[in-house]
Amino acid sequence: MNGLFEFFEQNSIYIVLAITLIIWTGIFLFLLSTDKRLKEIEKEIKEMEQ
Repeated sequence: MNGLFEFFEQNSIYIVLAITLIIWTGIFLFLLSTDKRLKEIEKEIKEMEQ
């Protein structure tokens, strides 16, 4: 267990970078899915207007 704590103390910047990358990936995927749903809704609205 001591080895694990030493690893985190010596490589804390990499831990922070990994967490940040995971968060940004989640945001990106959320925005992609939201964009896809909005395009589908826009398509349905255009079909209803015709």
